[in-house]
Amino acid sequence: MAFEHTGSIASEFHKKGFNVTSCDLKPQNCPWYHVEGNVFDLLSLDFDFLFAFYPCTFLAKAQTGLVLNSKNRYLSMLNAVAEVKRIFNSSIPRIAMENPVGLLSRMYRKPDQIVYPWYFGDPYRKEICLWFKNCPPVLATCYNPVRKSISNHVNSRMSQAEKSEIRSSWKFYPRMSEALVHQYSSWLLKDIK
Repeated sequence: MAFEHTGSIASEFHKKGFNVTSCDLKPQNCPWYHVEGNVFDLLSLDFDFLFAFYPCTFLAKAQTGLVLNSKNRYLSMLNAVAEVKRIFNSSIPRIAMENPVGLLSRMYRKPDQIVYPWYFGDPYRKEICLWFKNCPPVLATCYNPVRKSISNHVNSRMSQAEKSEIRSSWKFYPRMSEALVHQYSSWLLKDIK
């Protein structure tokens, strides 16, 4: 697992008996192996599968105006796109990556799939883009008729650092996490053998 300090997906894979390694710049208290460091230092290791939550700081749709009006943010966006390409060009044979709708569609490639948390029973309507390398699409499991917007409890009086910390500490949708891991664990067990 890359860039997932909250451990939502990693914990689900761990529960299913997979040998999980997570990597993030932030520490994590977990029962699986966690590397507090740069994921790019691990890309050459012999992993069967990588699920990545690449940071959307310079890639999200909400950043478009900011990125295009600031040379530093524009360079950071180009670096982020280059890092995503580096992940997908690594020797890891199977990769799934999550990111919101944003600049990757224009600067890298369109997502392989767009899903919503309500496809899996969570009551939210946020679009979630998924990019794959040798991975199947995710199948909806339980449509929830509720379509709530996401509230991340930030406000304009907070610093950008405070907003980022709150947004990054939010755990990925629990029912969607379970569905992703259930489907991918079954597929991985067949594909790796």
